[in-house]
Amino acid sequence: MIINVTIQERPDGGVSVYSEDLAGLVLSGKNRVAILKAIEPAARAILEHNGQDASNIRIDATIVKEPAPHLCPGGIDPGFEECPKCGATMDDDCAG
Repeated sequence: MIINVTIQERPDGGVSVYSEDLAGLVLSGKNRVAILKAIEPAARAILEHNGQDASNIRIDATIVKEPAPHLCPGGIDPGFEECPKCGATMDDDCAG
C-alpha cells in the first residue's frame, strides 16, 4: 500500500506533514528529523487502529518548499496545538 504525504515547511522552521490518503495522519513540529522519522510509525498505527493491514506500506512524499500560511483558531492547522506565529491556542484570538 502506498500512502502519499505532503511535507510542508512551517513559518517557524519546522515541518507539517499530512496525507489525503490516510485520514488522521497529521504531524507537525519544530524538530524536522523527529517529524520525518515519525511518519511511517504514525501511518502504521492509524492503519492498525482501523483494523487494516499495516505490514506492507510505502510512504511517497511530496515536499512543498514555501512555508505554510499563517493558520490560527477557526482555521488552525490540526497539527498545531497553538499558533506558531502568535502563540494563540484554539480558545484564543490570534494576534498574528
